[in-house]
Amino acid sequence: MLWQTRRYDIALLSARAFTVSTRQKCSQTIPKPKLQTSEDNFSLVYRFPHIATVRGLARLKLYTTAVMLLFLPPYHFYAPVTSTAFAHDHRLLYAGMIAALINLYYIGNVTRKLVGVISIHEDGKHVRIGRLTFWGNRRNIIVPIDSIIPLSEGERSIKDIYTDVKSYDGSVDLHIALRYGGIHDMDNFEFIFGKLIE
Repeated sequence: MLWQTRRYDIALLSARAFTVSTRQKCSQTIPKPKLQTSEDNFSLVYRFPHIATVRGLARLKLYTTAVMLLFLPPYHFYAPVTSTAFAHDHRLLYAGMIAALINLYYIGNVTRKLVGVISIHEDGKHVRIGRLTFWGNRRNIIVPIDSIIPLSEGERSIKDIYTDVKSYDGSVDLHIALRYGGIHDMDNFEFIFGKLIE
């Protein structure tokens, strides 16, 4: 019995030594790449002040839809068996599921197209536009400044709730909310989007 315990300990120690030695060999043979952050090359031009609230709303739409679609169908089948309230009136349940799907679609489209952050590259030729994804995460798009349509050529006024941000090639079709503030560098903002005309 004592011999088996020692044998197990020796095997365990040799396995640990092998993993440590292979880790050392791997770290010596493959140099780790140096992480370069692109934050140094971009300067902030615009930040939507309520982007955290919009991100919470984007995530909330997912949670409410998941609750409605996961909770209501089992309740639909379980309620008649237990004779609980609303057992025969399933219209409320179907209305809740349909409302959750409509909520998912419309709030998803609004939050997906809303610009959260705009930064300009130090060379003055590219713009990084940060927006939310369907899941509520940030996605950056880097666009040449020459391809952005000036806001004065758009259909909406800057006093509207949102203004369209588009590119000539059609790769960018987003909304920016200037009515609520958020411009940090007016000179670069007008360099990117042209002179603001009310």
